[in-house]
Amino acid sequence: MSRKKPTTDQWADMGGYMNAKIAKLEEQYDDNAMNCFKKSNLFAGISIFVNGLTDPSSDDLKRIMLAHSGVYHTYQRHNTTFVVASNLPDVKIRQISSKSNSKIISPQWIVDCLKEERILDYSNYLLYTNCTSNQRKMTDFQSEEDADKLDDNEDSVDVKLDDDQTVPVDISKELDFLNKRVQDLDYEEFDDNHEKGESKHFARSAVDSNFLSEFYNNSRLHHISTLGAKFKEYITELRENHDGDFPGRHALIAAKSTETSNCEGTASIMHIDMDCFFVSVGLRSRPQLRGLPVAVTHSKGGSKSSANTDKSLSEIASCSYEARKMGLKNGMFVGKALQLCPDLKTIPYDFDQYKEVATTLYDTIAKYTLDIEAVSCDEMYVDLKDVLQATGLNVMEFVSFVRDEIKTKTGCPCSAGVGANRLQARMATKKAKPDGQYELKSCDVSEYFLDIDISDLPGVGYHITKKLNQLGWKKCADLHPISLEHIQREVGTKLGSTLFQYCRGIDTKPLTYGHVRKSVSTEVNYGIRFTKQSELETFLKQLCTEVHSRLTEIKRRGKSITLKYMVRADDAPVETAKFMGHGLCNHVTKTTTLNDFTDNFDVILRTVLSIQSQLNVPPVDLRGIGIQISKLDTQNETVKDKNSIKSLFEKVAEQQLQKKEEEGEADLVATERKSPDPEVTSNTRVLRPSNNNSKKHVENIPKTRGRGRGRGRGRGRKSTSRVGRPRNSNGNTKTEECSVESDFESPYEELDMNVLAELPGFLQEEILREHGGKMKKTKKTEKKKKVEHEIDSEFLAALPPDIRKEVLQQQRANSKALEQYSKTVPVPDKKPLPSEIKPIVQPPEVTQPKSLSESNILGKPTWRATIRSWLDSTTEPINEDVETFSNYACELIDLNMLNELYLVLRYLFR
Repeated sequence: MSRKKPTTDQWADMGGYMNAKIAKLEEQYDDNAMNCFKKSNLFAGISIFVNGLTDPSSDDLKRIMLAHSGVYHTYQRHNTTFVVASNLPDVKIRQISSKSNSKIISPQWIVDCLKEERILDYSNYLLYTNCTSNQRKMTDFQSEEDADKLDDNEDSVDVKLDDDQTVPVDISKELDFLNKRVQDLDYEEFDDNHEKGESKHFARSAVDSNFLSEFYNNSRLHHISTLGAKFKEYITELRENHDGDFPGRHALIAAKSTETSNCEGTASIMHIDMDCFFVSVGLRSRPQLRGLPVAVTHSKGGSKSSANTDKSLSEIASCSYEARKMGLKNGMFVGKALQLCPDLKTIPYDFDQYKEVATTLYDTIAKYTLDIEAVSCDEMYVDLKDVLQATGLNVMEFVSFVRDEIKTKTGCPCSAGVGANRLQARMATKKAKPDGQYELKSCDVSEYFLDIDISDLPGVGYHITKKLNQLGWKKCADLHPISLEHIQREVGTKLGSTLFQYCRGIDTKPLTYGHVRKSVSTEVNYGIRFTKQSELETFLKQLCTEVHSRLTEIKRRGKSITLKYMVRADDAPVETAKFMGHGLCNHVTKTTTLNDFTDNFDVILRTVLSIQSQLNVPPVDLRGIGIQISKLDTQNETVKDKNSIKSLFEKVAEQQLQKKEEEGEADLVATERKSPDPEVTSNTRVLRPSNNNSKKHVENIPKTRGRGRGRGRGRGRKSTSRVGRPRNSNGNTKTEECSVESDFESPYEELDMNVLAELPGFLQEEILREHGGKMKKTKKTEKKKKVEHEIDSEFLAALPPDIRKEVLQQQRANSKALEQYSKTVPVPDKKPLPSEIKPIVQPPEVTQPKSLSESNILGKPTWRATIRSWLDSTTEPINEDVETFSNYACELIDLNMLNELYLVLRYLFR
C-alpha cells in the first residue's frame, strides 16, 4: 500500500479552511474600512463579535464600528475585545468564557458610547458576571471621605452599579487605556490635518448637521470649480482696475532676439496648462517621490498616504507621467490602479497650496498682458498680439521666457502651445507635454490635424466618440472626405458643423476676457441617505443657506430657482458599491421662475420647499440633491425690476401720454389760428344749414387719433357758441344768438368699459384719476352698465397663493374704482335749441384700424415661438423692443382683441 503523497493545499491541515475564510472576511472588512470616510476614532483598538439577535442589529453595529475606527469580527477570535449579545444561555456563556477573556456586554453600551462621544465603563453593561448578589463591593471598603474625594476627582468615571454587579479591579485601567488610545489617535489625526484646517470629527451622511461644510471642505470638484470661477473674476477685476502699465515687458525687451518665424502668418494665441498640477504641487514638499509613480487621492483618516489595498474605490484626481506609463489615468479607482502599478505612491490633497500656485501663475502672466481667458486654476488662454507688438519679441521667445519664470516661482512645470486660434493652441499643447512648448504654424495646420483623434477635440465626449467610432470615424482625417450635410445628419446640426470645422483646425470663437456669472448652484451627490421627510427638509434648508450665501457673496439676485434630484433607479441596489455613493440614478429636475429678482433667503427656501412637495420623491430613494439659481440680474441693476411686464407698459405709457399732450397742444394752437370767428369758442363741431341749403363745417377742435387714446386740451367742456347769420343788403348785421350745449361724448367716454377693465391697473387708475371728473355722460351711457371683470379660474389656480391673493385684491380695487367713476360723472340737463336754427352736433371722428397690421407678431400663429426666442436672446430687452411690443399690445386693445392679449400676457407671466 502506497503512502499518501504530501499536498501543498493550505486547507488540508486541520482548520485550514476556516482559518482562510476568517482571514478573507477580515481582509474584506479592512478594505471597507479603508474606503469608509470615518467620523471619529471612538472605537479604535476595540473589536466586537455579535452573537444572536441584538438591537441595534449586527449590520448596524458593523457600520458603527466601520465609521468609528472599530473592528468587527464575523467569528469570535482570541483577540476579540467584547462579545455583544442581548440574551445567551448558560452553555453559550461558559463556552465563550472558556475560549477567551472576552467580556459579554449589551449592545446598549455601544449606543451610549456614541451618545456621550467617549468610552464608557462597560461594567454597567455586562451581561454576565461571576459575582453573587451578596458579595461585597469595593466601594463598601472606602470611607465617606474617600468617596467624596473620588466624586470630586475630574478623572474618575461615574458608575452606577446594580446589586448583582461589581467592578473588576482592572476595569478602570482598561478604561483609561482605551480613552487614552482614542485621544492619541485623534490628536495624531488633528496634527496631520491642522494646517489644512480639517476637523477631527467627521460627518458621514447628510443627516449630520456638519456634513455639508465637511463635504465641501473635502470635495475636490468643489474646490476645482470654485477656484476656476474665482480666477475668472480675478482677471475681470484686474482688467477693470488696470492703469495700462505692464512692468514685466521691460525685461522682455532686454531678452529680445532677431529670430523670426519661417512661415507666413503670426500665431498669437497661447494655451498654458500646468503638468499634472495636483501631483506637481504635492511633490514640492515631497521631493523624495520625484521620478516615482505618484497619484493624488483622498487620505484615509489618520492613516498614512500609502495605499495598501487593491479594491479601494477612491478616485485618482491626478497621477504623474511615471504612473501614466503604467496604464493609470485620472479618475481611475485606486484599487484598479494598484493592480496595474503595485508600487504606486498616493498623496493627499492640499487645496491651499493649489490656490497659492495658481495665484502665482496668473499674476506672472498678468505682468505682461491682461488679454487672458481663465479656464481653470491651472489652465488659460492668452492673446499675445499686443505684448508681441509692444516688445518686438518672437512668439516662442516669449513663451520660453514665461515658462521658465513660472517654473522658477512655483517649482511646477508647465506646457504651452501656440496657434492662430484657441483650438490650434490647445492641440499644440498636447504635443508640447510634458514640460515643453510647441508652435503650430499656419502652414502646418492641415497636416497636423489629420492625425488627431476625434475624441481629443473639445466638446467630444464618450457617447459622441462611441457613435462616431461605430461609423468608422476615429481621426480627423476620417472626417475630411465626409460632407457637412452627412455629418449633421449623424450627430446634429450644431455639433456636426463644429466637427466639420474642428477637424480642419478652424475655430472662430474669440477669447472671452470678461467673466459674467450666469448662475449660482450647490449640489451634493455623496452621503445622501434620508429615512424621513423631516431630514430631507432640514438638509434642503442647509442647501438654501449655502446657495444664498454664494449669491450674496457675488452681490447678485436671481429669478429662476431649480431643484435637482438624483433618484435611485428601480433596478439599482439600495447600497452602492462605493460607500455612501449615489450609484445608478435617474435625474429629476423642476424649475420655478419668480416674478421679480430676489436674494431673499425666505423666498428661496419657500420656493424650494414648494418644488419639493410637487416632486414628491420618497426621501429614502434620494441619492443626490442640487439647487441652482439662474437668470441673474446685472451687477449695476437697481432694485426696481426693469424686466417686468408692468414696467414695459409703464415706460411706453409714459412716452405715449407725453406725446399725446404735445400733439394736443400743437393741434389746439393750429385750430385757433384757423378759426374765422373769434367768438366761436365751442369745442364741438356744429353743422348748420345755410341760406343756400349748403352745409358749412365749422371745425375748431383737434381730431382724435383713436378711441380712448390722446389728450386734447379742453376736451369735454360745456360752452356757448355764437353762430352768426349772413349780412343784409343794407349792411346791418342781423344776428340771432343761440346757446348750444355740447353734450357729445369725449374720446374716453367712447371707450368700452370692458376694455378699460382689462387694462393694467396703473393705466385704469391714471385714466380715472385725470379724466373721471371731466367726462360727460351721453345718451348711450345714461343707463348704468354692469362691467364684467372676471379672471380665468384656471389662471388663478395656477398662481402661487401670495400672488393669487394680490391679484384678487387688485380686482376688487378695480371694481370699486369703476363703480366710483360711474357715480362721479354727472348727467347734464338738456336745454332746448331754437327751432329755427336746429344745429347738428356730431361727435369727433374716431379712426380705428380695421385689422391688425402685418408686422404685429401677436396676431400670428407663431407668436409663442417668437416671444420665446426674444426672451432667450437677452437678459434685459432693449428699449426699441419694449416699445414695439407695447405698440403691438395696444393695437390688440384698439381692436378689442382682449382674449388674444390675455393669452400673450399669461404666456409671459409663466
